[in-house]
Amino acid sequence: MLRSLLQVGLLALALTQGAVGSSSVLAGQQPATPPWTELAYAKNYLWLKASTSLSLSPVTAASVADTWLSPERMKPVCPGGDTLWQLRVQSQLGNSREQVSIWMDPDNLQVYQRSRISEGKQRRMKQYRLLEQGIYRVRREPLAAERGLSPELWSKSSAMQRLFPEALSASPPLLSPYALLVAVSSGPLNKLGDSWTQYLYTDVDYLRVEMAVTGVEEVAVDYRLLSGNTTREVKEPVAALVVSLQVQPVGAAPEDEFELMGLTGPVSILLDPVIGLPLQIRGTAPRMGETAIDLIRAVIPDRRATLP
Repeated sequence: MLRSLLQVGLLALALTQGAVGSSSVLAGQQPATPPWTELAYAKNYLWLKASTSLSLSPVTAASVADTWLSPERMKPVCPGGDTLWQLRVQSQLGNSREQVSIWMDPDNLQVYQRSRISEGKQRRMKQYRLLEQGIYRVRREPLAAERGLSPELWSKSSAMQRLFPEALSASPPLLSPYALLVAVSSGPLNKLGDSWTQYLYTDVDYLRVEMAVTGVEEVAVDYRLLSGNTTREVKEPVAALVVSLQVQPVGAAPEDEFELMGLTGPVSILLDPVIGLPLQIRGTAPRMGETAIDLIRAVIPDRRATLP
């Protein structure tokens, strides 16, 4: 009952505030600490099942430095602080799976390195390292004799450097698509009209993404909320903020279509305005058409256990 009354009040507040004012924030504003440490999403469509889980944890820069790429005759950008956030993602769609690791700056969400291991008809690994003048990408595929080895030891099949376009000469923080789920939970997105601009590097493209609160919508939820030793089933409808992702290329025309969690545009995220959890991701999926992937599990720190 408490949450239901609170959601009604928030809906009225969001509509009122959206009518009288809004804020637009550029990349680089220091984000708040995300309210979650783990998220899990799932979608079943006939015979096809999709699932994605994310875990976010602090690590020391020294503990991961040995795993980072050090390309010759290039200048990688190194963290300025001792602590990083490590975002780990495991995703599956049918028989295809991927594992993603991302190391980012907690102060501005700058991604210094990420790796992606995909398995389906083929196995491959891609690594991306931030340089002073662009992004360095390495692609690895296992030879027959390497199939039992760790992906970092697979043979290098290609390597390339993608220079920054002139529009990024001011060097704003560069995120990756999955890092947007950290950004949307920790950014200044509180009411209708609020927006926050971020810049991304995908596989080969530089993109500008404006996350804009374009509506408030009641959404049905059904997920487990864990905090410390407490587990609670959350099933009451939520008056969620609709955060639309407005994507534009930076520099050359994009080679690939932007996607988040396997969904292409237009993509939107439904955000719980109380706890800050991304409750649902909407977009278009192969073989499914327009669809939504729902939150089924979330872990939040003990300090948030008293929230409704």
